[in-house]
Amino acid sequence: MSDPRGIFISYAREDLEAASKIADALRAAGLEVWLDLSELRGGDAWDGQIRRQIRDCALFLAVISQRTQVRREGYFRLEWHLAEERSRLIARGTPFLVPVVIDDTTEREALVPDSFLAVQWTRLAGGAVPPAFPERVRRLVAGGAEMNPRPHPPARPPSPRPATVVPPRRPNFALLGGLGAAAVAVALLIYLRPWSHPAPAAAAESAPTGSDSLAPDFPHDLALRRAMYLVNSVEAVPEDYALAEDFAQGVLSQKPMDPEAATVMAWVQNAFIYRGFDQSQARAASAKRYAERAVQLAPDNAYAQGAFGICVYDQGRRNSTDLALAEEALDRAIALAPTLPILYRFRDDALFLDDRVSTTDALAAAERDAARFPRDALTHYELSRHYRDVGRLQDMERELDRTLAIQPIVNALVWKSRVALWVRGDPEEMKAILDRVPGRGRNLERVVLTRWVYAMATGKTQEALDNLDSMPESWVDDYDYIGPKLLLVAALQERAGQRELAAINYAAALTQARQQEAQAPGDLNLMAVEAWCLHGLGRDEETRKIIRALNEDTRRPYRVGFGNSWWFEPIAANLLFGDRATGLQFLREAVSPGAVGAGKVIASRGTEVTRDGYASSARDMLRAEFNVDPRMAPLRNDQEIRALLDPPGGAPAHP
Repeated sequence: MSDPRGIFISYAREDLEAASKIADALRAAGLEVWLDLSELRGGDAWDGQIRRQIRDCALFLAVISQRTQVRREGYFRLEWHLAEERSRLIARGTPFLVPVVIDDTTEREALVPDSFLAVQWTRLAGGAVPPAFPERVRRLVAGGAEMNPRPHPPARPPSPRPATVVPPRRPNFALLGGLGAAAVAVALLIYLRPWSHPAPAAAAESAPTGSDSLAPDFPHDLALRRAMYLVNSVEAVPEDYALAEDFAQGVLSQKPMDPEAATVMAWVQNAFIYRGFDQSQARAASAKRYAERAVQLAPDNAYAQGAFGICVYDQGRRNSTDLALAEEALDRAIALAPTLPILYRFRDDALFLDDRVSTTDALAAAERDAARFPRDALTHYELSRHYRDVGRLQDMERELDRTLAIQPIVNALVWKSRVALWVRGDPEEMKAILDRVPGRGRNLERVVLTRWVYAMATGKTQEALDNLDSMPESWVDDYDYIGPKLLLVAALQERAGQRELAAINYAAALTQARQQEAQAPGDLNLMAVEAWCLHGLGRDEETRKIIRALNEDTRRPYRVGFGNSWWFEPIAANLLFGDRATGLQFLREAVSPGAVGAGKVIASRGTEVTRDGYASSARDMLRAEFNVDPRMAPLRNDQEIRALLDPPGGAPAHP
């Protein structure tokens, strides 16, 4: 909205049609209107944009109906609350709130803020606008008297304030530090795809990165378009995804076989999985169901084919047949929408995992796509990941810098900060980079965990403890760490010398882990969490029994990845838990020729198998990890370890 004297229209998604009619009538009368979806552009910080518009608008028009009565929770209720808060700063008699009822809802029964009842309501059945209404609104915008202000609101029985219920995060135990840094590295191949959208064909290469406009012909439905904006924003947080799902479900409840609705819901379900916000089996099943429905209903739609290809890639990424199916679907989508960068990015990911495709060819495809979309930050970010996973860390950092020159992608900042720590051994540079993370991204688990790593490396624990305390979840569900938050808290407290507090939280974390194990007996990831909790409690006899079982399940020869979950990885675990021989053997295998470098990454637990690699990258990474980790201080001068970590010829090798 360019004019601060405009009208903000707030509505429940089910009333979008009526709200749009009202907006169209006001615009036709020459009035400035902001219908919270229609004026957004890709990449806007949606929540912040809405708050600014409510703060600056001339009038706040609230659409009230039986649908808002039924919806005891919803974003529109936050909008209403914000408008009421602003109304308290406005002089009595100054027009601001304009409640509009579109059905037979009575004022006495309406679940609205009290301030809404202090002004005259307007009834516009079904959103039909008589000619007189825009003129009345025009007078109000110009500063005219409030429409029939009331001295007192009508009496009504009190109603309880609706509670906001945050659905519990179901923990996913697919990966955990302690089962191999490389396993986590492979998992990161599918992490953080905040999605960009197709620009017009003529402007494909100059479109802004990660925030390209949605295609003009998809989706047509405004609620669905709003959902796509939410899940495609690089600034999205889990709450945005939940709201996007809410919008898509609202359309599906009315039109269950609508192709656009099924397609958008498939994108939303995929987004939960790829951002790491929910990787439960239930979420995967939902993604599969909607992706299959989308491609059945709209086989010639690029978004439907893309959603199907992305879903198949995720759920079958360890099966070459499924990868071939994913590649075929993504190639079809690319043919239908050749300016949509995300399709190329996922196709490249599938190529990197496909045994039939050489490392050289897969990397060349990713490099071509970065050249194809030079202003798409996410394409450069994906290329940086591919360089990282083949051990080309200098190239990785170059692409991270190119990403950040275009847009401050949170994960690019996270990995740039890890380069500062694990390559240059500079924790203060790491923190300076993390401080550049935009406000909405600071509470993301990946950022909180990276600040935890900084705190563990430096002993400056208070900020990390505060960050963890601000997280409402008791269970952290991220690729780098999946387990009880209290285990991270306890480790920080132990690092700070608060041993009694640490013991209390280690014990509580152990209880949580065992409760989860009762539901998933024999889960190796939960066993690893239990081992670290027991170690924190000094119960290393029990710890060693668990670690022996985990060692037996670790693929050999053991391989490492760059800067992932060193803090909970098998080399550190064995050395700290007292199995020196196994720890040294894992270390010996990790630095053996071909251990990491310019080679193909093959997904397997605890292993990163590479071809055409060179050993110095793994040796350099491990040497940095030993130098940064204070737990390794007693071992840094160990002759056997130094012999394995010192570069051939004596001079330090740099990745």
